[in-house]
Amino acid sequence: MKPKIRIPVFAAFEVRIVAYYLIAGGLWILFSDRFVRSIIYDTDTLTRMQTYKGWFFVGMSGVLIYFITQRYTRQLFRQMQELKDARAKAEESDRLKTAFLQNISHEIRTPLNSIIGFSDLLAVSGKLPPAYNDYLERIISNSDDLIRFIKKIIDVSMIEAGQVKPLPRDFVLKRLTDELREEAGRLSGLFPENRFICNEPPDVARINLYQDYNLLKSILFNLLENAFKFTQKGDVFFSVAKEKSGSIVFKVEDTGMGIEDDKKILIFERFRQSDESIQKTTRGAGLGLYIVKMFSESVGANLAFSSEYGKGTTFRLTLKDTQT
Repeated sequence: MKPKIRIPVFAAFEVRIVAYYLIAGGLWILFSDRFVRSIIYDTDTLTRMQTYKGWFFVGMSGVLIYFITQRYTRQLFRQMQELKDARAKAEESDRLKTAFLQNISHEIRTPLNSIIGFSDLLAVSGKLPPAYNDYLERIISNSDDLIRFIKKIIDVSMIEAGQVKPLPRDFVLKRLTDELREEAGRLSGLFPENRFICNEPPDVARINLYQDYNLLKSILFNLLENAFKFTQKGDVFFSVAKEKSGSIVFKVEDTGMGIEDDKKILIFERFRQSDESIQKTTRGAGLGLYIVKMFSESVGANLAFSSEYGKGTTFRLTLKDTQT
């Protein structure tokens, strides 16, 4: 929601108009009455002069108000033009920032993909001593993490610049769940003490969706990643179900630390985590759930969650009218 801008000139205009009118009226009544009575002694003539004096004041007040209004109208127009120019510059700055981050991302991803690719080749070659395989796994894992972190920064930049435009297309639900299983397998490797459990309907291969595939996958992956990060020696559940109404419901549950009641309103803010101390042991900048919330709004999905501190958290994503 865009903030409302209050122009201070309105308050100044209202106060000054009233002040001018009261001061001018008071001075006119005070001095004009004395002047007229000092030169006119006839009652009928004095009455007519009081009438003329009143109309004269009305006319002069109208002229005065006209010029004051014109002055403040020009001032208001000038301020509005300045705001318009400032907004245009801010939008251009956001566009350039996003373009810059995308270029930087490309420049970083290219060598990182080479590092990952050659590391994979070395890992499967079998020509290295066993001790070096652990080093290669660390290289590959950290490179993947860096690529994903860069992607989150770009996602946030695009959200802030208003450049997230859903591009819906047809796809089979099973394709999405299979890819999420693969991502969950990678996360299980990073958090081996957690167990991943996936439940999906038997007819998942026959369910077609019309939705932005990349945004939906990003939403669910960030929820899974969040669940793994904030669960220690527990379970992470992922399920998808088709309701009688035709809606598709995704759930990501964990048996992690949960969220305290006073922190629940903060978890969707940028750079915030439900437990700030967790940053000492878990990497992350607090961007995942912010991206989840904004992308969910972009694709028209309903996002809800429940959590009990010390027992775990459940996120529920509902897609309506997306089947083909």
